[in-house]
Amino acid sequence: RGREGGPERKALLAQIGDIRHLFSITHLVLREILGPSGASYIKPFHEHLQAAQSKVDILVADPLLAPEQRPMSGLLQQELRAFADLARELIRLRQSPGWNIALHAMTRETDPLTGQVIAMANAMAKQAKARLEAEILAAQAASAITVWNLVLMILAMLVVAYALSKKGAEALALPITSLVEATRQL
Repeated sequence: RGREGGPERKALLAQIGDIRHLFSITHLVLREILGPSGASYIKPFHEHLQAAQSKVDILVADPLLAPEQRPMSGLLQQELRAFADLARELIRLRQSPGWNIALHAMTRETDPLTGQVIAMANAMAKQAKARLEAEILAAQAASAITVWNLVLMILAMLVVAYALSKKGAEALALPITSLVEATRQL
């Protein structure tokens, strides 16, 4: 667990943000496909969708995902596949003569899926951020405890050093005091 709170966790959080961003762009490009110059957006749509799917596949396999994030990442992957299937059908409809059906189908079917995928990505990002913040707080607390332990050890060492030096000084002073007393008596 030594990697918690480190750059790997921050990279995971950035990766989730990238997925959310890519999916938002993919959805916007899909909406453009249904517009008057929609055919020119089909290739960019597929490129963005492929990039989003690749990032999600990488995320699902990431060993740094917390146990509570694993089911959510699998669900995100399923929802993205469902979105991709519906999008392919919409593109097929868009390329047909009665393409207005595609616009209706998109608003009825893909918009709710888009909201779900974005909500899941947001929830995963919040979980990852909260986990990172908790790990940072734990590291700060451990650091403060270590500093206090060091201060207490230094104080203990000073007390022990003082006691030992006083005992050593008394041991040296006793013969000197005896000689001084003997000298006075002479």
